[in-house]
Parts: sequence; structure tokens; C-alpha cells
Amino acid sequence: MAATRALSTYVHVAVVLLAMALAACGTGGGGGKESPAPETFTISGNARYIGLSDHAGIAVSLENTASPGTIAARTTTAGSGAYAFSDVSAGTYNVYAASDRSVERLGTTQVTVSTGAVTAADLTLTPVGTIAGTVTLTGAADHTGTVVFLAGKSYAAFTSKTGAYTIANVPPGT
Repeated sequence: MAATRALSTYVHVAVVLLAMALAACGTGGGGGKESPAPETFTISGNARYIGLSDHAGIAVSLENTASPGTIAARTTTAGSGAYAFSDVSAGTYNVYAASDRSVERLGTTQVTVSTGAVTAADLTLTPVGTIAGTVTLTGAADHTGTVVFLAGKSYAAFTSKTGAYTIANVPPGT
């Protein structure tokens, strides 16, 4: 009976000590004080095509230079070209704008976020165009295989059976 009472006392003391230790720790582990949330910022800007009014759908990616090759966030532009990344920690970032409708295919700029709420990062892309038409051969029913090209350039297309052709991704002024 004495052994049971001693064991009961030890268990009771252990539970009280554990409760006191947990109460002293609080939820933040720092004596009841919560750690402040790290300060975050916003990176915003515009990714636009030169000479166009519709900039919707340009893919914009954010890469922290401390973790090369790891994309931290992705978004696409609105029709105005605007984009934003929120909840960004302080650091240096590469901002990429990608589009298959541009000569560059990928534009990049680097920004450093350290103070303030917004860091601007604007990117400009050169749009590409398309040349299309129809070639007909007099007296022929099938117009397949005629080569249409831009003289002195590496842009070319073959005609279809109807003579239609399309040369895509042609830079302005070509």
C-alpha cells in the first residue's frame, strides 16, 4: 500500500511539473510569446508586347536566386499586361515572361526585395506575326508542295492541296 501511495505521488508530481512546463512554453515556444510572422512583400509589374494592345496570357514566373531552377510562383498577365506576386519574402528574384507569340520567347529581369510594399518589374516582348496566303498553279487541280519563302530569311512554308500556306512566328520587319 505504501508503494502504491509513493507511485501515485510521483505520478502526481510528474503531471504537475509537465503541466507547468507546457504552460511556460505557450504556443509559440518562447515563454508564451508568439514569433512575429516574417515580413512579406509584393512584386508587380507589366509584361507587354511592343505595339500591341492585348497582352493577356503572357506566362510570368518568379525564381528566388537563392534556389536557382526552382520556380517560387507563376501567374499570367491580364489584358493590360499587369501581373503580381504577393507574400514574397525579402531576397533577389528573377522574373521571367514567356510567350510563344514573341521573338524572344523568354524575357527576364532581376529585382531585389528588401523594403517597401511593392517592387516593380516590367518586361517587354517583341510580338511575332503570321504571313498567310494562297498560291495557285494555272491549270493544276493540286497545288501541294509549292515553296513560299521570305527572300534572304529562314522563313518558309509549303502549300497545301488548295494552295494555302502559313508562315508563322515571323518577327516584325522581316
